[in-house]
Amino acid sequence: MPAPTYSLLLVEDNPGDARLLQEELKSATSVSFSVTWVETTAQANRRLLQFEFDVILLDLILPDCRGLETLRRLRERVGATPIVVLTGLEDEEIGMRALQEGAHDYLIKGWAMGGGGRQWRSALTQGSTDYLVKGQLDPSGLARSLRFAIERHKRIAGSISTPVPADEPVVPQPPVAAPSGRRLVGFLGAMGGIGTTTVALNVAAALHRLGRSVALMELRATVGSLSALLRHRPARTLVDLLKLPVPDIDARTISDHLAGTYNDLKVLFSPQVGQPVQSISSPQFTAVMKGLGQVAEHAIIDLPFQGTRGIQVAIQACDCVCLVVEANPAGLAAGRRAVEILRSWGLSGALVGAIPVHRLPVAAEPTPVELASGLGCPILAVVPPADGVCLDAAEKGVPLVELHPDHGASLAFKEAAERLGTDAVLADPAR
Repeated sequence: MPAPTYSLLLVEDNPGDARLLQEELKSATSVSFSVTWVETTAQANRRLLQFEFDVILLDLILPDCRGLETLRRLRERVGATPIVVLTGLEDEEIGMRALQEGAHDYLIKGWAMGGGGRQWRSALTQGSTDYLVKGQLDPSGLARSLRFAIERHKRIAGSISTPVPADEPVVPQPPVAAPSGRRLVGFLGAMGGIGTTTVALNVAAALHRLGRSVALMELRATVGSLSALLRHRPARTLVDLLKLPVPDIDARTISDHLAGTYNDLKVLFSPQVGQPVQSISSPQFTAVMKGLGQVAEHAIIDLPFQGTRGIQVAIQACDCVCLVVEANPAGLAAGRRAVEILRSWGLSGALVGAIPVHRLPVAAEPTPVELASGLGCPILAVVPPADGVCLDAAEKGVPLVELHPDHGASLAFKEAAERLGTDAVLADPAR
């Protein structure tokens, strides 16, 4: 299958940096970009009047604008088009502030970037990537971040493309209490594209291996990835369940829609391609969560965080919310904001825990205590880099904890499962 091609607007006034970035993008193998390069916000605005782009890569220091004002001006012009910001090593705080201003991600330039000097020219001529070692602009990292921004935008846009009717107010519902000894656990991604479904699947599979009764559900109105991860084509999905009148959505009908997958793990899949759900109402969320609480000892629910009206009802019904975050500055900043949002909805600190995911090896990983302090919530487990084995598991349709049970990521999923399987769900973040 050929690599997908995306249109990218590069806004960078330094010719050396612009050339370097384009060379890095050409080196990526999993995706390709058609790059349009401009040097000022004025030139960018003219291009945006002529063309639509999938993503914008933006340097904040330009001849006609500087700092966050650069992002604000471009944000006004492009609307929802995802923007990934470039910052220097000394400007990481600006990168995190850019996320609050609407940027989808930020990337830190390496030590030789920013001046177009001899170092990067020499390294580029020699085919070396040493000039990037202190930044985040290696070919795979750069391409992946841009692609994640695009796919995250598509996923969020898809989930809100059909508005909820104006005459359906979101009415706060009473908490849904699970029967004694049962637990509803919601999994949320602080940002899209970070593997929340993979984490939820493997924690559910780990609980299943412990002999627990488990039901896994994708409670989202858009096409999810569980069917691809498990190589399973379900006969029934959430679409079929939601066609029922709300009073008929109960433990029995939910059980009827669960499919037996690998090792008989029970799963209720989200819509498949060609099965759109216009919206999920608050009463439907309430009925589903109540029914799930009676189906199994542990109901693991893969939930969307943004773009679905009424999702707050489902989240508030959970006994525990696991926030999946990427263990880098941008991911942790987004995670901290997500924790604040969850707590503003009435979830106490004891109900919110995080599972940080490392996508790439780093020289000095933050400790669980440092991660807990940065996020403001307890840590269930920390997942080490596992892209290769996760891809292998997906190709075989087997959860990672089953296929590679001794891998570090599998051990992290088991650790999270063991904590979720006890009454003392979350560890004290100060430990």
